[in-house]
Amino acid sequence: MVTTRARSRARLPVLVALPDEVMLLIFSHLKASNSASVLGVCHIWNDLVAQVCHDKLRSERAQLWDGMVHRPRLWLKARMSIDELSQRVGHKPQHSWRHEWTALQVSMMRSHFGDTLSTEQLHYYEGLCKPGGKLSIEMAEKDFRTSSAWKVQAGWDQEQAVGYTLITAAFKPYLCRAFQQRSRELAASSHLLADALARQAWRLSEPAPSCYAGLTGLHGLVGNDNSWAVLQEQQLAIGSSFVTSAFVETSANSTCLRKDGFNLPLNSYGRIVHHLQDTDVVHFVSEPTDNDGFHSLIPTCLNEHELEYDLPAPATITLRSISDSWLTDDGTMMRRRVFTVGVTYMVA
Repeated sequence: MVTTRARSRARLPVLVALPDEVMLLIFSHLKASNSASVLGVCHIWNDLVAQVCHDKLRSERAQLWDGMVHRPRLWLKARMSIDELSQRVGHKPQHSWRHEWTALQVSMMRSHFGDTLSTEQLHYYEGLCKPGGKLSIEMAEKDFRTSSAWKVQAGWDQEQAVGYTLITAAFKPYLCRAFQQRSRELAASSHLLADALARQAWRLSEPAPSCYAGLTGLHGLVGNDNSWAVLQEQQLAIGSSFVTSAFVETSANSTCLRKDGFNLPLNSYGRIVHHLQDTDVVHFVSEPTDNDGFHSLIPTCLNEHELEYDLPAPATITLRSISDSWLTDDGTMMRRRVFTVGVTYMVA
């Protein structure tokens, strides 16, 4: 008996009519970006490319697979995101993010002190990063144990919970720089952040609530990633988009919006303290996942002190509206611009 698929093949060009096993082998050698160009050739190729993506993701991201919905186009985009990250910062190395801890701390010191940092001072700070030192991982873990513990209780892998919490606490600008400059120095840290948020993104059951971040000022979006400076342009049109290079931390706590600006929540030695910033505010609106990608921020710490939702990088930001004021929860009017944006990203 000749199947409908077999009869269809008989009318196709030679390459298309090759057996599935041969086509799967051919497609398995294509880069994800090249695979995207063959999706529209025919239904047969579309199914075969989906199968290749299925198999590769299941092999490369086994820890994610239980949460992955059946969306072949998302599978392909997930593979493309893996390729892009590897092209930017290198493939995932054998060593862990802990091996890069000193490099992260030194990057921060050089940012603060510039060329005035002497060799002796550099060696001194490197010593502080060793186990037991004031800048060691062990000391940092104590300060951020609440946030790490929440992640573990929410189903995060223990090592990803600790690494993600400590790296994003202070080092986002340096990871952004490594991404933009295609540096391999922080590859393990970059891959850990991507892996951690990918695992949570695929398991999102509903979009995040409205979230907020300061555009400038202390830990402002522009300071971590200059891509956000486009929002400061005078003639920026609604619907304009740009792509970020750094992970973003936001708060869903609307009390961050004050009459005089953005009340930035910060972890200070294990306590959440607020610092009022004279800055415009970015309002993030999340939506459900679709075939174009993910559109929701990801919860990274939700307790009585923090309502933190984060955004992976790279992400496409689309401007939806600009308001010259904002009515806060206590009924007062915040006289600062508020940029409402939507997000799209892909992770794996």
